Amino acid sequence: MADTPPDLDSLLGLWRRITPQHFWGPMEGTPSEAVFRAYAGQLATLAESLDRGTQGRYFLPYATQRDLPASYGLRAVGTATLARVGHLDRWVSAPGSLIQLDAFARTYVSTGPQVWWPQDTAAREVQVACQVEGFVGNLTFAAEPDGTIGLDQIGLADQTRSRVGTGASLVDLIGSVGLQDTGVPDTLAPEDVGLYVEITGSSTASNVGQVRQIVGWAGSDTEIPVGSGLYPRTVVLESSTWQSATEVLLFDVTAVTYTDYTAESLSPGVPDIPTFGPVPAPGDALYFGASAPLAGLVLDLGVAGDGSWTVAWEYWDGGGWVAYPDLVDLSLAWVGNAGTVRVGWTVPATQVATASPVSGQVLYFSRARLDTLASVVTIPTLTRLVTRILDPLVLDPGGVSWRLLSWQDMGLALIEVLAPEGGRDNDLWLLGDERGVYPQPGEAQETFRARVSALADVVSPNAINRAVNRALAPLGLQGRAVDVGSLNPDGTLAFPGLWLDLPVTSLPLVSALDLYAPGDLFPVNPWNLLLGADEAYGWFFVLVPWDGSGEFGAFFDTTVLTDYGTAAAVDSAFFDGYPVTYYGAISSMWSTLDVIRAGGVGFTMIRTEDP
Repeated sequence: MADTPPDLDSLLGLWRRITPQHFWGPMEGTPSEAVFRAYAGQLATLAESLDRGTQGRYFLPYATQRDLPASYGLRAVGTATLARVGHLDRWVSAPGSLIQLDAFARTYVSTGPQVWWPQDTAAREVQVACQVEGFVGNLTFAAEPDGTIGLDQIGLADQTRSRVGTGASLVDLIGSVGLQDTGVPDTLAPEDVGLYVEITGSSTASNVGQVRQIVGWAGSDTEIPVGSGLYPRTVVLESSTWQSATEVLLFDVTAVTYTDYTAESLSPGVPDIPTFGPVPAPGDALYFGASAPLAGLVLDLGVAGDGSWTVAWEYWDGGGWVAYPDLVDLSLAWVGNAGTVRVGWTVPATQVATASPVSGQVLYFSRARLDTLASVVTIPTLTRLVTRILDPLVLDPGGVSWRLLSWQDMGLALIEVLAPEGGRDNDLWLLGDERGVYPQPGEAQETFRARVSALADVVSPNAINRAVNRALAPLGLQGRAVDVGSLNPDGTLAFPGLWLDLPVTSLPLVSALDLYAPGDLFPVNPWNLLLGADEAYGWFFVLVPWDGSGEFGAFFDTTVLTDYGTAAAVDSAFFDGYPVTYYGAISSMWSTLDVIRAGGVGFTMIRTEDP
């Protein structure tokens, strides 16, 4: 077994062995010891990297290898724990690849989205991956004994770069509102999608203080004003805000009673909001009341329903309950669909407020009504919910000030990070690159490893013949590569041609052109074959049988067809066509042979049969 590279503890042990105790003893347990631990940690990381790099130069594993041989590149992955300590009154969505952690001049990006409900302070574990592949992303050398990175060494990256702006506009984007900067830095960017922006100033007072998520990029294609050289950039803002429902009421048609579940809707924990009455019956309804027209809901379905029923989503129009237009019910009527589910619709102009039957507040109400019921095994039960409130910003041409909000501004705080590890250099790709062999899209690592580790099938006559017949195999043909003077298995000349022959039957001896045939005295010297200067030396010939696969085009010649007694007939001579399949195979063969032939060796392809 090969020696393992020194780790932190072995290097510290070496330090204690080779230095006097009176030197290191007083430093143990003091801040001074951290200097030596850091230095030893760097050396251990370097030793591990060199050791892994050495093993990564091998295609295949061997008996004493401790780590993988050459492998595909991997990104180091760790776990960050986030908590929310502010903005508890709103729904906060952090899309994947947006939460960035800075550490040791490396950046780690979250690999999945995270959502915080209103009043939600629960910690979230987020997987983070280094933005670059390789061993460089591993931070185990900097980890504490418990595997975590000190929060003094890592933090949430500021994706906002402290950007603010003035003189911006809130513009109409056909159903959405866009924030358009002036084109003068600070400017907005496509990578800002997912971040939040605060309107800090506006000629319309209701806009001031609004916080909206950037949900799209509208571009920067127009010069404004013309001739200024400025191209303002525009982002799309969400047209609604997320709020806790003002009231959540369950109507039990059997008991003809309303039950208030508003408090339960605000609290995480156990599922405690039934969607139907204790004895479900058509007409049972769950009501959602808010201070503004509702545009949708997000529901935390703790217990999925089991049974067969339909649910109607409706709103109050002042005279009765009306079905929502453009309904998108991703809850699937709460049947077999636990977890976070969404329901949305187009906000109707006819939605009006009505007095709550419980509190008397005048609210905009939506309801989910049990429409039909065939069977029920389990009543679906909600844990919490949040309503989407239509709250459009007022357009403002040129009077808007704004600032981008960091994740810290949105109330997120980093509380723990487990050291990222598992990063690997792309050694296998590099070894393949040396041989000019590259992985195919989606090719498995072991498949590519076997392919790139195999010796190249090139140069030799057998390799040439294998390449020829691989190209011809789909056509059911076989070819052969020969040299000048090569013989067939029966002893006949594989490549007949015009020779400088010496007719010995007459005197004096005279050289003459003769089509070589078996039985001739020659070739005593095969180089007497009449070849061009470039073909006479360092050359081979590929004999390819004829095939008409893929022939196309119009054909016409003058061959007499006895069946019809005509001298001009449609027969076998083509106008404008050619055997495209056959020539495609020949072209592929030529390209392959040109790659695998020996350097300085040429070849000629010869058709052995006439069409």
